[in-house]
Amino acid sequence: MKNIIPLLCMLVCAAVSSFAQQQHISAISMSRTPCFGKCKVYTVTVDENGSVLYEGKIFVKYKGLYQKQLGKKGVAGFFKSVEQYHIDTCQNKYESDMMDGPELNYVITYQYGQKEIVNAQIGPEFLIKISEKIDALAKVDKTWKKLKK
Repeated sequence: MKNIIPLLCMLVCAAVSSFAQQQHISAISMSRTPCFGKCKVYTVTVDENGSVLYEGKIFVKYKGLYQKQLGKKGVAGFFKSVEQYHIDTCQNKYESDMMDGPELNYVITYQYGQKEIVNAQIGPEFLIKISEKIDALAKVDKTWKKLKK
């Protein structure tokens, strides 16, 4: 009996590890929301095929929906780095007492479903690092294609 418990623990750990390794991000969407000031409001979506969509709403230089194709290789490293943080283990919402501040929200799409994270700016530090990487991918300029106003 003493040998069975460690064996069961090893099997459960292996199954959990295997499940975590099977999780594959197919898209990440990041939104910055309004505040009681001039906070930039926009959404960026990056998918596994390398398409980046930017929708600028208010207090941004580029308003409307824009698209750029970075290619699969262009986003593969980014997705891999995000998967290493095990973002799927984050809380769905991080509570904040600040009433007038902007939110940083994510929707991560996996092959098995979606994970939403609200108020990520007060969550683990790596969520801020991910937002910085997404902002770097989404620097809209004249090379982007405008899809609609």
